[in-house]
Amino acid sequence: MELGEKLKGIRKNLRDYTLQKVFEETGISVSFLSDMERGKTKPSLETLQKLANFYQVNLSDLLEDSQDNKMENRDLYPPGLRELMTEDPNLDPEVVEVMLTMERRAKRKPETKDQWREYYYSLKFMMGR
Repeated sequence: MELGEKLKGIRKNLRDYTLQKVFEETGISVSFLSDMERGKTKPSLETLQKLANFYQVNLSDLLEDSQDNKMENRDLYPPGLRELMTEDPNLDPEVVEVMLTMERRAKRKPETKDQWREYYYSLKFMMGR
């Protein structure tokens, strides 16, 4: 299932929300929500996280569905992290989500697989996992 179809399904079938209701609660414009659901635009991870929080689902549930979509969704990740995730598919998804949130705001960003690995284990330790 494509991301847009999944978002629309959650909104309409699981939560019975209108696009207007989602806009009012998340601040994401109705037109952008509609474009996402129709597959006309790709949202940022931050936008997806906002929707996941609002719909009360895990971000990983939105991103991962079938084997075909997993490789497509990896394009959303920075190159070094993508390599690390390919090498170690058992990374804690919540730690990865926090890493991505922090990375977007960081002045100095990890670039290589080894830098991402160091970042991952440091953050995992700080989170007590």
